[in-house]
Amino acid sequence: MTRTAQSTLRRALLRMAPTMSAAAAACALLVVSTPAQPAPDGDAFAGIAAARVEQQLWREVYAGLARRADLGDADAARLALQMRRHGVAVYGTGFDASAAQLERWRQVAQRDDAACRCVG
Repeated sequence: MTRTAQSTLRRALLRMAPTMSAAAAACALLVVSTPAQPAPDGDAFAGIAAARVEQQLWREVYAGLARRADLGDADAARLALQMRRHGVAVYGTGFDASAAQLERWRQVAQRDDAACRCVG
């Protein structure tokens, strides 16, 4: 994940913190901030368990972003679209969204981008 994507994800997670449980928000920030570490040699079970926990965490983060994107949050819409697009390759899991949701999120993100260009 690029530094820009990490930074954007961090900002969105911080804004989402009130709607997420404190533990989930802290775990999400920790995962984004900490480089991946291989499981210790000989401990394949721990590695598999950690991967499953991380995948569940990403699913929870995506669900929160999807809810905020559905409410018109442009940053959440951009991140949800990015997570949906790169799912398995980046996060180790796929993310679902309807065609109508994807189109609404694109419109919200584009509307916000256009507003930023007009102001700046």
